[in-house]
Amino acid sequence: MPSYAPVIPGKLAYAEWYWNAMTNGKSNPNADELQKRTWAFHQKVYGGDFPYQNFASQFKAELFNPDHWAEVCANSGAKYVSMR
Repeated sequence: MPSYAPVIPGKLAYAEWYWNAMTNGKSNPNADELQKRTWAFHQKVYGGDFPYQNFASQFKAELFNPDHWAEVCANSGAKYVSMR
């Protein structure tokens, strides 16, 4: 899945919010600078006609190791983990 967040001094930006920032940057007339820059990035890298949903077919999770995650969570002392 794509991730991107522009560096704007004094403003927090989270790459995990790519879809939200991209969507608002594209269609919200009141979009902030972060959202506008994220949409500009998306247009430059993927094109303005490439919807976020098209990334789904590229998601393979080939490096996901559930046993490792379970071990990390158990070793951390976590009593509850939600993986949705």
